[in-house]
Amino acid sequence: MKRYRLFSGLLTFLLAACTNAYPGLEYTETNGNQEQEYVTPITVALKPQDLFSTITTGAASRGTGSFHEETMDMKATHSLFHVFAFRSARYTQGGLTSDASLAATMSSDGDHGDCLIDGGTTLFGHSARLENDSTGMMYFVDNSDTTKTVNLYYSKKYQEVPYHFFAYYLDDFQPTTATYHRSSSEIYYDLKVDGSQDIMVGMAPDLTFDVLADRYKSLNLSDEVKSKIVNIGGYSAYSGRYDVYPIFDLKHVLTKLKFYAVPGDSTADEVTIRKVSVTGPNQGRLVVAASDVSQVGLQAVDSTADLVLRESSADGVTPGAVAGSDQVYQVHWADSMSNISLADRASTRIGESIMLLPGAKYTLHLEYNVKKTDASGPLPKDYNELIRQDFSIEAPHDAISYDAASKSYIFKAGYEYVVKFAVYGLKQIRVAVDAGAWKESDETIDINDEDYTK
Repeated sequence: MKRYRLFSGLLTFLLAACTNAYPGLEYTETNGNQEQEYVTPITVALKPQDLFSTITTGAASRGTGSFHEETMDMKATHSLFHVFAFRSARYTQGGLTSDASLAATMSSDGDHGDCLIDGGTTLFGHSARLENDSTGMMYFVDNSDTTKTVNLYYSKKYQEVPYHFFAYYLDDFQPTTATYHRSSSEIYYDLKVDGSQDIMVGMAPDLTFDVLADRYKSLNLSDEVKSKIVNIGGYSAYSGRYDVYPIFDLKHVLTKLKFYAVPGDSTADEVTIRKVSVTGPNQGRLVVAASDVSQVGLQAVDSTADLVLRESSADGVTPGAVAGSDQVYQVHWADSMSNISLADRASTRIGESIMLLPGAKYTLHLEYNVKKTDASGPLPKDYNELIRQDFSIEAPHDAISYDAASKSYIFKAGYEYVVKFAVYGLKQIRVAVDAGAWKESDETIDINDEDYTK
């Protein structure tokens, strides 16, 4: 058995130490007198993923595969995120006695009694990008000019009104008026994916004493300030003045399949893998903001499609070609492998990955050429026969893949699963599937002959 270690997961955001000053506090004069009025800027951040310690400027990246260590430089800095924020509780002293309406907009709600941040009449929340400093800090950009930095502020009228903050990443999915839905209680998309997108959604956690102790310990807040922040019940102008700002916990809503090939015997050299695809669920209802925050996330609808494996993008802009289309995927046998188990033989990575909705079972399709060196009759020598082979692959029966809600084993969202092909020239390719973790630390891959399905 061979162990492969995946470095993934989310770093706890490290706040720079500072005092209980009022950062970014601005003052204005009212009616010509010296009365001071608080204007508190809104600051937001993402929890950076732990292996992505360096984020450098790269080309814009859309529909070019998943966020991981090799693609972060190209994807993160120029990827466009979207943010919503709405009042999270009733506020009887301020006259906000009903639940907030998520249909309210920044332009229609000038005092931000319901809506603090949205994209106005666009089909998105307010646009934001990651700072190029590896901290996870974000800056807001104009929805019509994504290179222009804009400043957003908490309500001056409702200084102690709490808000929920939501964020999401749609990759290159382009919503329309038919697929974007916004009501008083939720905002969602009819999502359809093609296998190359990495879709993420989440929110900043409620401000509890535990959250303050975990994420904002370095601020050295007084007990009085912490109690007031928690009593308010959410992010507010008051918490913002103490540098307690929303840090989004974004989660991958799709599962990820990675593909590798290993030589099965000395005939493996006769095989060239030409195409890999998976038939599985590709559509769902992506809730990006809701009055009931437990509804935020992706729920599948009854739809499947054949999703094709592609190469990683070479420039972070253009989606990669179909994996295998350039006929480069061959594995090569060496006699020294005869005494090495399949699990310990060197493997060849194929393409980037396929990301699709969670499910218990998918259909895997392989297309490959087998070189026929002894062809007879009308077939020319060195004829390459194109073979298509289908496999039913099921989620591994392990703790990682067990879904308590359905009491079944599924390919889970946020996890990656390694699919390995044992390549033989004189008999059919065989396949094994093992669970790895996109967001956990350890993966064990154990491949034996009996693990494969014909």
